[in-house]
Amino acid sequence: MKKTPQVLWAEGMFLRPHHLQTAERYREEALQREIQRIQPFFYGLQSLDVAPDQLENFVFEIRDVSLKLKDGTALSSDSTLRLSPRSFKNELDKASGRMRVFVGVPVMRETAPNTFAAGEGPSGVDRRYVAENAEVLDENSGGNPQPVGVRRCNGKLFFGAESQEGYECIEVAVVERSGSGRNFPVLSREFIPSLTELGGSRTIQALCDGVTNRIEAKHRLLLTDVSQGRLTIQSDGTSGWQTIIKLQILGSFLFLFQQLTRIPRIHPFDVYTEFARLAGELSIFDDGKIPVKIPVYDHEKLGPCFHETCRVIEALLEKIVASRFVKVDFVLRDDLLVADLLEEWLAAQTEVFLAIEAEMEEKDLRGRIVTMKLGTVRDIPILRQRRLFGLDLELLKRTPAGLPQREDYFYFKIEKEGPYWANVVRDRNVALSDALDPKLKFSLYIITKPGS
Repeated sequence: MKKTPQVLWAEGMFLRPHHLQTAERYREEALQREIQRIQPFFYGLQSLDVAPDQLENFVFEIRDVSLKLKDGTALSSDSTLRLSPRSFKNELDKASGRMRVFVGVPVMRETAPNTFAAGEGPSGVDRRYVAENAEVLDENSGGNPQPVGVRRCNGKLFFGAESQEGYECIEVAVVERSGSGRNFPVLSREFIPSLTELGGSRTIQALCDGVTNRIEAKHRLLLTDVSQGRLTIQSDGTSGWQTIIKLQILGSFLFLFQQLTRIPRIHPFDVYTEFARLAGELSIFDDGKIPVKIPVYDHEKLGPCFHETCRVIEALLEKIVASRFVKVDFVLRDDLLVADLLEEWLAAQTEVFLAIEAEMEEKDLRGRIVTMKLGTVRDIPILRQRRLFGLDLELLKRTPAGLPQREDYFYFKIEKEGPYWANVVRDRNVALSDALDPKLKFSLYIITKPGS
């Protein structure tokens, strides 16, 4: 990167805009070099708010965004960035229902214009900035508004494999077909963009919370087994010291993660290194058949890194303290498949999953599920009449910790909220309509926890 020289300020010099521009560039470059020295992974999203109602209209509209590009440019929709919505229906179809979304601004050009004047329309090559007039108040009096010329970055949205030549870009989202109902576009829950802080992505926050909650559950379960005499820490064999080490590892990381993962401004690399350390300490209890591997941190592939590391941690946690789950098969009742439930299985602490055994691709299974209804026996007629699916489902990309792992198993998490779930708690049953297919086998898995 070319370095800007420092301005020589001297008495009697004739001040031009060039002096101030050069001085500002010098200061920004020096600051950016220092930031990169302290934190190599300095770029990424800080926050992003996409209009969900516009997604249904095949329009990508960013209501609010704050991010930093790889060249160090800080962009914020309320001060330094102008970004217009853009339709994407054709681009989504070209991308086979799963489309990457980028935000970009034109690169700086030393020997060409970089700013559109106020009111000037785009012509030829895009320029990095757009000039505007803003009414600014006097800070001292709070009045006397005066026009001040300002400039904002001329942002642009890119979809899929579109050419980004001449732009500095960063990937901010992935749009995909929902696979249920009317198959509207939604933001992918699996995608994690490059981030400058943990709170910039609900997905990574949910992964971190999931690991913390899982450690807490295992720690509580282990303490319960010790207190009730099922495990002992006073033994001449290996069981005693194993229990002590398990309690020490789970306890130390539990209290660490309860602090670390609940700070939204913390950088994901700091959390990832602690996740890697936890996996290393838990690996002492691994059977060694398959060596434990943690991906090297990749700031531009946070999704694969965190998903795989969390999967490894959950698998290792399961080996030191096994989960307790109940399997409930659906039985044929008239034209419905029905699973009857016990009251304790519906406690707030339990997790409920719909498992489908099917020898087919995920895409084909999604297409089959769209036509089904899921709710209580009494809710099914209403769901049919209103053409609603019923209970909210989320297809999981990996097997939940503690449940059987098979290639032909698809797990869906059942969301325990809303009126349809309240009816499940009331009636203590779950029914499937339009699901009589010899290629599909349905069952419920309920993970119980201490105290449930």
